[in-house]
Amino acid sequence: AKPNALLFRRLFDRLYEHEILPQQTVFIGNDLVLDIEPAGQAGMKTAFFAGDRQSAYFYDKKGIVLPDITFTSWDKLPDKLQFLSEGTDRS
Repeated sequence: AKPNALLFRRLFDRLYEHEILPQQTVFIGNDLVLDIEPAGQAGMKTAFFAGDRQSAYFYDKKGIVLPDITFTSWDKLPDKLQFLSEGTDRS
């Protein structure tokens, strides 16, 4: 199933073993409500893949779900992640 509390608890347990905090991770998803929103609420950075109109889900609750970055091509992701790591605003 799409991300739920159990998934994040397991993920955070594994990350903790490697001394990695949730805010030091980036969760990539294609659904603003089912992927990006819960990852953001869990304290993770978020990246929304919006390149495939057939599998990207843009609906959200009154436009309040904002990913840290949005990308439309996988080859652009490394640059976007660098941009995010530099502490700049959402793009």
